[in-house]
Amino acid sequence: MGKDLLVKMLDDKMRQRNLSLRKMADEIGVSHTTVSRILKGEVADIGTLIKLCKWLEVSPSDILDSNVEGSRGLGSRIATVLEANPKLALVFEEAIGRLERGEISPQTIEDLVAYMSYRLGLDKKE
Repeated sequence: MGKDLLVKMLDDKMRQRNLSLRKMADEIGVSHTTVSRILKGEVADIGTLIKLCKWLEVSPSDILDSNVEGSRGLGSRIATVLEANPKLALVFEEAIGRLERGEISPQTIEDLVAYMSYRLGLDKKE
């Protein structure tokens, strides 16, 4: 799953910033062929993973932890996405605060997580 999350995050950032593969690779500091292979699902070596994560502004350990199955793995994936998307993190922070104050139900948080999983493609069974 971590590899899938990495690919999804790279693809999303490339699209959001409207970057070509070559421009993205230049910014990361790797060859465009390396990025192309990773986007096709090949595993990155540790040096490349570190560069990719630095560019994505996430911790390499978060990407690696996202391979963990079960609820701990889901938590790691969510944390990684929130770290890379500060605006989304603010939405979750506000929602958790409202939950703690009894202003919204736990179902609302579940709906937010379900939507985020859907957007990331994490809801698909492997």
